[in-house]
Amino acid sequence: MASWAAAVLECTRGRSDMTLICRRLDADGDITGGYGMADFLTGDEATVQTIRCELRFQLGEWFLDATKGVPWVRNSNTGEKPILGPMPADLPYAEAMVKAAIMRVDGVHSLTSFTISFNHTTRAATCTVKGRLDTGATFTISEGII
Repeated sequence: MASWAAAVLECTRGRSDMTLICRRLDADGDITGGYGMADFLTGDEATVQTIRCELRFQLGEWFLDATKGVPWVRNSNTGEKPILGPMPADLPYAEAMVKAAIMRVDGVHSLTSFTISFNHTTRAATCTVKGRLDTGATFTISEGII
């Protein structure tokens, strides 16, 4: 399992009294270590990182719950229609699936802007999202997928 996927699971398990605590990821999406408490995120930072992880989390990737994740590519275990691959892309379906994944993250209040673009040559997508957290803070994420 990718490091960022493990971080999603760690964030989920790290919840205590509505305080999200999760392992910090580096620029490559790998779990950091060796810096004590600086390796952990809390509050809004943790929520935004969890959103990034959810965007990368493939449906069916986690063996304990194949229903978690976004159906970016076809997975024979889930039977869910893939977002990447079919041409032309089904933009309303892709938007609905990605927005739903973001809104499932604890601490996300609303989305104020959302775009998704596809590169069918490289089979990749880029999501750009702006929104508001439950704390009132705003966030902007631009995440390349696959």
